[in-house]
Amino acid sequence: MTLLQNAENLRGSGGFNTGLRLVLEKGYSYAMCLDDDAMVDEQAIAELYTYLEQHPDTGMAGARVYHTQMPEYVQ
Repeated sequence: MTLLQNAENLRGSGGFNTGLRLVLEKGYSYAMCLDDDAMVDEQAIAELYTYLEQHPDTGMAGARVYHTQMPEYVQ
C-alpha cells in the first residue's frame, strides 16, 4: 500500500490529480477515483475490471451512484 500526502489541502480534484500522476508514473492499467466517504458495492470493482478486460476498446467505465438517504435514487 502507498500513502500519498500533499503538503496542503488541494481539495478533491487536487488529491485525485496527485494519485493519478503516480498511477501514470507506475504504468498501472486502471485507476478508480473515490471520495473518502464513498461506499462501494462488494462486486463493483470486479465487475468494472471484467468489463474493461472484455472490451479493450473502452477507455473509461463507472458505476451507478446512489443517494445515501434515498437508495432507490440514482444520482
